[in-house]
Amino acid sequence: MTYPLKFRQQVLETRVREGLTIAEVSERFCVGVASVVRWLKDPEPKQGRSKPVTKIDMAALAQDLRDHPDAYQHERAARFGVSQHGIGAALGRLGVTYSLVIRNRSFYHCVFWQKRLTDARISSADLTH
Repeated sequence: MTYPLKFRQQVLETRVREGLTIAEVSERFCVGVASVVRWLKDPEPKQGRSKPVTKIDMAALAQDLRDHPDAYQHERAARFGVSQHGIGAALGRLGVTYSLVIRNRSFYHCVFWQKRLTDARISSADLTH
């Protein structure tokens, strides 16, 4: 959970004003000791992830989509040596999602790949053989 900047400043000011230790101030405000130590270094909340995604090569994943369009996520995860959740997140970054279609008003469901087209991502023509 991210605490607002005002709260962080209040915790740090109370520590200085009353001469409390880090453990005492963390107990008083019900926050972790590590949080107070981190706020002493930099009280500003972090705005987002500064580390780029590095484990899954997006070009290789796009090629894998072309080579194996009907593969399950767990199969792709095994090929790339990552978790199924990681593959799902990477597919989301590519704009590839699952859709559920009901055909002929029956309960026959067909799962297929739906592609949102953008200039920066692979085109639907790249996903077909």
